[in-house]
Amino acid sequence: MPPSSFSDIAEHLGLLGLSESEREALYAEVVSILRKRVLSRAVVALSPKDRANLDLLLDSDPTDDAVTGFLASMVPNLDEIVAEEVAALQTRLREGMDAAETFAAQNPAPSEEE
Repeated sequence: MPPSSFSDIAEHLGLLGLSESEREALYAEVVSILRKRVLSRAVVALSPKDRANLDLLLDSDPTDDAVTGFLASMVPNLDEIVAEEVAALQTRLREGMDAAETFAAQNPAPSEEE
């Protein structure tokens, strides 16, 4: 089963060794990426009138809960979109970590004697 919470994702990606402030910054970035990706997919499902209403809502500096509530009421498959985007991000992050590990294994850091 794929990781579902941020701490599960952090553990899955081997990020638990980060400091608390580094984890918080990473979490904020992950949430921002997911928010943008979900919003861009959800907007496609909205009618022009609902898009205009969403624009008005976004112009009012809403809370995340207000935007989520609006989208949930207008996009019947929002949960599915969120799950797909979380899974896609997890895959991309894992691929990036794998590539970094492969690069590090193929290109060891020079020793201090060199």
